[in-house]
Amino acid sequence: MPPNQPWPVLVAGTITRDDVRTPMGVNTDGLGGSATYFTLAARLFAPVSVVGTAGPDFMHAFQAAMKGTGADLRSTVTSELPTYRWFAEHDYETGTTRNERSDQGAYRGFTPVLTADQRKARIVFLGSMEPRHQMRVLEQLDDPWMVAGDTMKLYIREQPEALEPVLQRLDYLFLNASEAMALAKVGTIEEASEQLRHRFTLRGLVIKEGPKGATLYRHGEDIHLAGRSTNRPDRRRRRRGRRVPRVPRRAAGGDRRLGAPGPWVRHGDGVLHHPALQRAWPAADYA
Repeated sequence: MPPNQPWPVLVAGTITRDDVRTPMGVNTDGLGGSATYFTLAARLFAPVSVVGTAGPDFMHAFQAAMKGTGADLRSTVTSELPTYRWFAEHDYETGTTRNERSDQGAYRGFTPVLTADQRKARIVFLGSMEPRHQMRVLEQLDDPWMVAGDTMKLYIREQPEALEPVLQRLDYLFLNASEAMALAKVGTIEEASEQLRHRFTLRGLVIKEGPKGATLYRHGEDIHLAGRSTNRPDRRRRRRGRRVPRVPRRAAGGDRRLGAPGPWVRHGDGVLHHPALQRAWPAADYA
């Protein structure tokens, strides 16, 4: 591959139908999911291949959002079951989510299957979904150069035995503050970052703190990037003379920021560097 051409990125994650309440209002039947927002951010920097599923009730919404992105959807399958439903309330002041509940829907019968070329993917992101699905993807990969992943409190609380071996195989782990403290079973972010970096063989741990931004914790160096306002004017966005597809806003900042840095990792050392984060994360806000 030419030295200046980004490697393709494989993402396996969720496509969801969201009901979300925020200080700015309620969004019912919005398009969500880790695979959705990761793809919308990462495609700004590299080709993206998506592994996921949705029901016939909402696959059209996902496909409409992906139109014009160039995303490879060969491993995105339509289930006979309804789309995964997710309900939550978001507090932008504290960067926390509460009253979460979900119905796995299509993911109850999901078996992720990678194509021959997807098995050879060098950069892989495992979006938040049941650990059994994440492990199924890991088992199909030939020799990935970097694997990053995400999870959520539901799986930390209810499926710790299935989650632990997945996290042991990650190079980068992305969590919000409450998830990190729950996983480490401690009361502060500082304690969580210290414990998790030694518990797992991570190159880096990213902890998101909502409006406070996020911090990349690495052995010997921590990098903090400040948050950006969630109160941007709702204006029509254009890029290079064409309208950018809009999807309903929700707590997608996390998944967008997971997607942005991956393709900018410096080839050769598998490490996220400060210039990569500075360039990628602000752009993720406009994914």
